[in-house]
Amino acid sequence: MWILFALLSPAVYTITNFVDKYLLSKKVKDYNALPIYTASVSFLFGLIWWIISGCPLLPIKDMGIIIATGIITIFSIVVYFKALSVQETSVVILLFQLSPLFTLVLSSLFLKESLTSMQYIGFFAIFVATCLLALPQGKKSFGLPQGFWLIILYDAMFAIIGVLLKFSTQESSFSQIISYESFGMGIGGLLIYLFIPRIRNAFLKSRKILFKKALPVIVLNEVMFIIAKSLGYYAFVIGPVVLVSVISNVQVFFGLAFGWILTILFPRSFGEDISKKSLLIKATSAFMLFLGLLCML
Repeated sequence: MWILFALLSPAVYTITNFVDKYLLSKKVKDYNALPIYTASVSFLFGLIWWIISGCPLLPIKDMGIIIATGIITIFSIVVYFKALSVQETSVVILLFQLSPLFTLVLSSLFLKESLTSMQYIGFFAIFVATCLLALPQGKKSFGLPQGFWLIILYDAMFAIIGVLLKFSTQESSFSQIISYESFGMGIGGLLIYLFIPRIRNAFLKSRKILFKKALPVIVLNEVMFIIAKSLGYYAFVIGPVVLVSVISNVQVFFGLAFGWILTILFPRSFGEDISKKSLLIKATSAFMLFLGLLCML
């Protein structure tokens, strides 16, 4: 059964990515409005989950670390929506896979974890995969995908979250992690609302329209995101950790498949480049990324 849960988790994550793209292309005029909604829904969900779980408390250190990861998460979501607004969803998903590079670097710097020869090979494979994405695809010259540096920043922030969690000595349950991480996302949403005027203004301008047209979709997508995290966590609980990690990396292939299907069915909403050349480049890059990530485990 663990294989089923390990496959379902990246599949549901991929669906949430494409729903985000739909929101940006059809429902939301300014991507800056979405992070506040994500933070609000996350905080509400976390509060409900915390109460249902019996209001668990954590040591101050662990609580602070997990809340900090939630704050960083909501700031990374700001970057994510910006990148998704200018780039194909499948390419964004492919570039998400660069996050382990940053995790390894940060782990070696701050956690004194050494790198093996296989991990260096994995670095090289992922570098080659990234170069493939920079090949001309309907353009005249070699160049990085739009939003590349934004996704790199997102990957770096995601890696920081992973390293921060390793500093927590308390073996927290999933209920505790999801609750306090959600509280952190709510705090992060409040911070960006107070101190980033463009996000605050976009939220205030869009709230009347989004409450009527997009709020149900936003809430449903956030619930699906929580479900994806839960499925992944459960797979790690009942299955071999290494094999579950390997299977979770198939999200790159889900991204290509879903992008191809959705563009054929709903070309106005998604508009992925599904030409033979583009699909070949993306598929080769996905394969190289997958091999690289295998080497890094």
